[in-house]
Amino acid sequence: MDSRETTISLWSRRVMEACWLLALAMIPIYFSLLSDRHFEPDKAVALRSIVMILGGAWIINWLERGQVFRLWPRWRDWWRSPLVAPAIVYVGVFLFTTLTSVLVFTSFFGGYNRLQGFYTNFSYVVVFGAMLAHVRRREQLERIITVIVATTLPTLGYGWVQYQRSDPLPWAGDTAARVASSMGNSIFVAAYLILTLPFMLYRLITNLMATKRSEVEGASSVGLDAAWFVTLGLLPLGQLSLLYATLKLGALIQAPLLGIGHWWIFPLAVIVTSSTLPLISWVTSTRSRTDWRLYLPGGLILFYMLALVIGGYLTADQCQGAISETCYNLDMVSADRASNFRTWFLLAMAAYFGFYGLVVALPRRIATAPHAVVQWLSAAVYAGLSIFTVVIIFFTQSRGPQIGMFVSIFVFFTLFLLQGLRSTSFKRVFGAALSAWVVLSLASAVFLVVLNTDSSSFSGLRQSNRYINRLGNLLETDGGTGLVRVLIWRGDEHTKGAVGLALSNPLRTVIGWGPESMFVAYNPFYPPRLANYESRGASPDRSHQALLDELVTKGAIGLFSHLFLFGSFLILMLRLLRIPRLVNLGITTVFMLGIGLFFAVFLKSLELGLIAGGVGLLVVGLATWLGYAKPLDEPISFGWQLLIITALSAVAANFVETLFGIPIVSSLLYTWVIMAVGVVAGAQAGAFQLGSKPAVVAATPAAEEVAEVAPAKAGTKRQAAQNARRATGNRGRSSSGVTGAAPARVLYAVVVPIVLLLVWFLNLDNIFADMRYLQGKQFIDQGQGLDQHLLGFAAIQDAVEHAPNEDLYFLMYGRALMTLATDLSIEQNKLVSENQNQAIAQVLNSRPLPNAELDDLPKTEYSIAGMQNTARDFLTKFGPLQVLDYARLALEEAQRLNPQNKDHPANLGRLHSSWFRNTEQSDPEGARKHLDAAIEAYKQAHTIAPQDVELTGQWAMLYLYRQEYDTAIAELSKATTLDPLWSINFIRLGEAYRRKGDLQNAAQAFANALALDPRALNNSGLVDVAELPAERSERIQATFASMQSDPAAFDSFLTGFERAIASKPGDMSYRQIYTQVLSDSKRYDAGLAQVELALAEMDKMGAQDPTFNTTYADTRTAFEQLLSFFQSQQ
Repeated sequence: MDSRETTISLWSRRVMEACWLLALAMIPIYFSLLSDRHFEPDKAVALRSIVMILGGAWIINWLERGQVFRLWPRWRDWWRSPLVAPAIVYVGVFLFTTLTSVLVFTSFFGGYNRLQGFYTNFSYVVVFGAMLAHVRRREQLERIITVIVATTLPTLGYGWVQYQRSDPLPWAGDTAARVASSMGNSIFVAAYLILTLPFMLYRLITNLMATKRSEVEGASSVGLDAAWFVTLGLLPLGQLSLLYATLKLGALIQAPLLGIGHWWIFPLAVIVTSSTLPLISWVTSTRSRTDWRLYLPGGLILFYMLALVIGGYLTADQCQGAISETCYNLDMVSADRASNFRTWFLLAMAAYFGFYGLVVALPRRIATAPHAVVQWLSAAVYAGLSIFTVVIIFFTQSRGPQIGMFVSIFVFFTLFLLQGLRSTSFKRVFGAALSAWVVLSLASAVFLVVLNTDSSSFSGLRQSNRYINRLGNLLETDGGTGLVRVLIWRGDEHTKGAVGLALSNPLRTVIGWGPESMFVAYNPFYPPRLANYESRGASPDRSHQALLDELVTKGAIGLFSHLFLFGSFLILMLRLLRIPRLVNLGITTVFMLGIGLFFAVFLKSLELGLIAGGVGLLVVGLATWLGYAKPLDEPISFGWQLLIITALSAVAANFVETLFGIPIVSSLLYTWVIMAVGVVAGAQAGAFQLGSKPAVVAATPAAEEVAEVAPAKAGTKRQAAQNARRATGNRGRSSSGVTGAAPARVLYAVVVPIVLLLVWFLNLDNIFADMRYLQGKQFIDQGQGLDQHLLGFAAIQDAVEHAPNEDLYFLMYGRALMTLATDLSIEQNKLVSENQNQAIAQVLNSRPLPNAELDDLPKTEYSIAGMQNTARDFLTKFGPLQVLDYARLALEEAQRLNPQNKDHPANLGRLHSSWFRNTEQSDPEGARKHLDAAIEAYKQAHTIAPQDVELTGQWAMLYLYRQEYDTAIAELSKATTLDPLWSINFIRLGEAYRRKGDLQNAAQAFANALALDPRALNNSGLVDVAELPAERSERIQATFASMQSDPAAFDSFLTGFERAIASKPGDMSYRQIYTQVLSDSKRYDAGLAQVELALAEMDKMGAQDPTFNTTYADTRTAFEQLLSFFQSQQ
């Protein structure tokens, strides 16, 4: 460590370290209740903001050290440093594929739902690079590990709260069945936790190893050490209590509010509690009582609580009405679980005050290690935390992360025992443990194989434990999420899915379609069958397979950069563990060829298998050429080996998990950080050097190091103070008289404001817009009347101004205007009818302006007063058709921003078709133009997504208004062939045949629909997009009448019910509908037979399940009434 520091360089380093520690602590925990996306994008924006500040501090440090001490980095030395070349290649490939993307803007900044573009991914690499450049002491590594482990506590705690059904937040899904914690997704939280588990095991083992050293040294006091152990334990208690209190408070004030002034409550709580985590260290017990670093976190917590009190957030009133300022929403379903938030705030304050009281009162420790008893207690804590983590991972029921966890645990203990056998004197102990571990691993593997290949095995265990049952479906590919993944990867009989997309264009096979572009690029390869298992019409933005995602989005060069990074890390870590070079390269080669085999066999693509295999071999060759497999000159200590094993097993867990899932912000950040930990550990162990040698090697550590390390080794506080003064003096003399820094320091005044501006305009402004968007959507969807809808319009208008490149906001802008058009029609008609207001009547009947622009709309202030002023403007200046035309402009702007999104032309088609139906009588010529525009818009959507059968169905139905029945029948026939399980299109096809007069084909189409869903004919969703409810009822009656007019057609029609009942004989609703149809068609004999069969089936099911008779008592009564009716007709 170079001792030559200036005040600026020292503080810039402190800021950098604070930033990466804050990122580690904040990103897994933070989410926002006020934004529409809640989780991943908010985490990405928080990370990017933190890294922007880190980058600014790094630039200042670089300039300061370069100008003052001429310590400019030598790039050649850094290029040769381990893992730097793969990281640079990764960034270069990511940037190149971003610039060549089909969606350049989205690839750079990230898609709306994830924000995982170049900007976010570059942020991970900046953290990685900063840690390689500036983590130079073991204490820094230990702080990173402490934060990694301590940050899991809120995540685990919140997961347990959800499992206990005590969550104060009313999430839509069942978070008790599969906990989602602070990630919003059960897979995501498990993917994060498996990265932290090896570090808990690391701390467990290091504490056990330290007990022996403590017994030998025997210098510490068990009483004093126990007191400090309790003192340090108060910090996580305060952290958990404060965050839980804030979560409860946030739940109460999440009602639709006019303001978002309380946006800071939860993120600031995460920040101030995170500031206390580095204090969870024995170094704290050696610091002077006057050390300001002890009290800074406490000051931040007091500041936070003071802000809550001054803001009135702890004493607000109950919300009154739908539009409120800051208040408590005590009417929400989970209010009773959130109302005791003040108790948790008090507990948090008691913990923190108790901590600082004991810090002041307790004597300082001087021993290098705690007493053995306390080490055993620490080990017990980490053991319990490890077990709790595994339990929560099982509570997520996420199979991909569970596989990653098993691999991670196997790698960790296998390498730990193997290296212990090779590197320590306890060979007999480690040898016996290794043998037992191998036996246990084989037994566990056999158990998992049998559990997943023999469905009859362990049947009792499966039935009694849902988690074991879920674990027995690791290989599931014929149903559930397993089938969804296979369909996304390989497609169905009509398309080849992501594999087909990756190979469809030779150039794109090499460079990919662009990061974050799969959402639009995948549409032509969308397997129609997938719509029956996922949200219909939604296009996947990820393939749930990281390597395949690399090929799709960044091509073969992207897969190379990905494997180059992970392969180099594997080779480097095995090298540090002194695995023989040939064995090291052999393991990595087999690993790379296994990836190629996975593509060739499981994904059934020999082409991708050859690409992956070739890329893997190239990776091994390059890593070898860079010297990553070069044998060590001297072995490193077992303690460093243990940390390297920890890093390797954590990265292995992530790599395996992403073979079945989606990389997320937390897991990507942690993976890069853990890679940096592994590389820095190797450097600090003396295996290699990072960067160039410092120009001056100091004999005295810097003041910061002395303050942290010297008290643990020195005999007295006086010696520590003398060392600190000596270091400070050396530092001051080193920088005195240097004038070269003056020009660079002028730049600091520029760097700081630029960084802050970028944090706002590139990051926080995005979240602010999304907060406005959520509020606007709530008022549009849930609001009542013109006033509340205008508030929604104002919020959406504000969101659009802050994020003018977000097509989704313009989509909602269009929806808001369509809602206002309906409101204006009602209000203006009321004014005309009640007051005979001719001016309003003229506005009501006004036509769209030929050169209308969205900027013509009134700028609405998001407030009650602003809403009232805007209401007057709309009522007196804009007619419903004019506002509807502005909605068209908004939707067209959304399409301009993202022309490859199928939803935008489809929404324009819906708008024009609705306009056509509303003006067909009053303006036939204009209505016909809107019909033509609707058909053209749907045609564009169909061109983008030819496999989307629902869009095809909506498009085809519009041809009925032109009486182009053959065209509609042709398109609908294609749609039913693509997806024969979608009953709606069979109904549409039957309607087209019926209007054409072909009752036989109509009956067959209706029968096919009814066989899939006997309720299909009455389902309100089975309609032409422009059809009105009254017309729908009339159409159903006409359909039924037409079928009855042709006995042969009607018999064919009824076969649909019979097929449906045969497929689900126990579904009483099917039989009930069928018997009603038979009754209405006067087929009493058939109806009587059907009722008798239904009652017999109910008797049978009632005998098997006593609760059945109670549940279906009303249904039995209905059948008995039908039985009496049919018998009376005999």
